Amino acid sequence: MPKGKKVFHVVKSIQGWKAEYPNSDKSLFRSPVKKEVIDKAIQLARKEKESQVIVFKTDGTVQEEYNFPVQKAV
Repeated sequence: MPKGKKVFHVVKSIQGWKAEYPNSDKSLFRSPVKKEVIDKAIQLARKEKESQVIVFKTDGTVQEEYNFPVQKAV
């Protein structure tokens, strides 16, 4: 992972779902609705020069990843 790349994790929490930075106990935001947290994390990620959103399932495995900026196919 290149230095300076912002990474956001979307993970299950006691109150529903939360977005956080990796290895951090601090939540950026929470919601009982997973899609709301994913959408907000993507909004934040799009504002960064280079970023990634990693969405986890309830069992802790990776469900999907979003990378920004989106690379166009050649």
